[in-house]
Amino acid sequence: MKVTSPGLLREKRLLPLLFVAVLSLYACEPDPYPRPRGYHRIEMPKRAYQRFAQEGCPFTFEYPAYGVLKMVNRDSCFFDIHFPQFNCYWHLTTRQLGGSLKKGIHAFEDYREVVYKHTRKGTVREFPIESKAGLGTLYQLSGNVPSPLYFFFGDSTHTALECSFYFSTGEKNDSLAPVIDFLREDMLHLLRTVAFKPAS
Repeated sequence: MKVTSPGLLREKRLLPLLFVAVLSLYACEPDPYPRPRGYHRIEMPKRAYQRFAQEGCPFTFEYPAYGVLKMVNRDSCFFDIHFPQFNCYWHLTTRQLGGSLKKGIHAFEDYREVVYKHTRKGTVREFPIESKAGLGTLYQLSGNVPSPLYFFFGDSTHTALECSFYFSTGEKNDSLAPVIDFLREDMLHLLRTVAFKPAS
């Protein structure tokens, strides 16, 4: 006659229950499906500004302290503001309007036409800018466009400042939207602080 201890009997009874419990845990899992692509977290710096006052340039303004100024041609007042943290830059150029209101208005319209050529790839939003120094427009482009932000700002008769925003990356603009929105506010600050030097 075979004698089984009470402890062994309890273990044998628990094994089927344990098997059913484990099986039910696996059975309750949903079907696997691909998760949406995630984007890396982008840390935004604390806003701070510094003054641009380059000899030979007919204007001053404030630009982000986390931007690095790089003069393209010292005698032409073409320059870049590079943002290493975001791998992007603003390219700024100067245009002389010849002292004529008519030429100034024509220059504004020419620039607007150039910006709107990108509507084949995206949409354009306009932000009119007006200050004591002059007036202009900030353009925000959405979609697969080479530059998400442009502006044209001038004193109407003598000098205009143009800017294009470029990324040095292959990422699409939708994934870079937080950076674009952040730097758009800095660009608006630059525009609000522009002061043109008196024409000689």
